[in-house]
Amino acid sequence: MSKKGRRYIMISNVYIRYSRYNINILGKYGATSLRLRGRFFLFLLNNFNLIIRPYNLTYISLWGTYFSYISNMCTGVTFMFKDTLIIDGVGYGFKLDLDTLLINIGFSNILRLSIPYGVYCSLDTSNSRLLLRSVDNITLGNFCYIIKNLRKYNPYKKIGIRSLGEFKFLKVRNKKK
Repeated sequence: MSKKGRRYIMISNVYIRYSRYNINILGKYGATSLRLRGRFFLFLLNNFNLIIRPYNLTYISLWGTYFSYISNMCTGVTFMFKDTLIIDGVGYGFKLDLDTLLINIGFSNILRLSIPYGVYCSLDTSNSRLLLRSVDNITLGNFCYIIKNLRKYNPYKKIGIRSLGEFKFLKVRNKKK
């Protein structure tokens, strides 16, 4: 049994449409949908709480996973997920060209990444900060992971790509007396 699945999903200003295997959620910032592999019951309590329960015991293993997906979908269409990537290094920078992100990280060629559907990008004035927003948390996380792995952040040289709140501490070295 899932401990997470027994809780409520807090919803507000969200329209939910559920058929046999599909969930469509519409909110302030857009719409998302999810195709379920099993049958689940969705109960709406007093227009603010949503409960998800499996149809039978074969779907218990997916209960907590789908709870997290639906909870993230409700949060995404209401508030939007945001992440900020910072690029450090001499000559390093981001550029936007329609639906393509151009990244200069010291290679001989500029790297080109196509921006996934539903991810909105904007640049800071110094072209060293990339602001990403999306309704879908999974798509945003995967895109950030791809960008950060192009040049991992090195805290000793202070170059690479990192998230805004991410800090890697230097190792403490003890000197012998």
